[in-house]
Amino acid sequence: MSLSELKRSGKVRPIPVDERQIANLLAISKRDLDVAASLLEKNLDWCFIASYNSMLQASRALLFSYGFSASEEEQHKTVVEFVKSILGENDLTQALDRMRRKRHEVTYDEAGAISRYEAEHALKTAERYLDAINKRIKERLGKR
Repeated sequence: MSLSELKRSGKVRPIPVDERQIANLLAISKRDLDVAASLLEKNLDWCFIASYNSMLQASRALLFSYGFSASEEEQHKTVVEFVKSILGENDLTQALDRMRRKRHEVTYDEAGAISRYEAEHALKTAERYLDAINKRIKERLGKR
């Protein structure tokens, strides 16, 4: 879904760009990434969930840097759609969407669903994702 479609459908709504709020979301993303790393040896499900949450918070920071907020319904899905509209379909945005769906399953339906490989991959992907989002936000805010 394109950004214009997201706006037209009401899935995103305009808000003022607040650099402090964006910095706070990036700090939360980094915190969750650190938590995910600490959980790798303790709980694979929660390592995965924290990795996903790190990516979600970074995605929200990107959304806010463009002056938008997600509507109340299907916020996670809307944020993923927004990120894809900005960054395009690539390995990181596809991973974000897969992790969104898997996180839902692990959180609500099935304990122990995450393998060691999935947890490690999620953690590495979240690290790469946060770096990419940080770079894009710096570029974006530098143009204001």
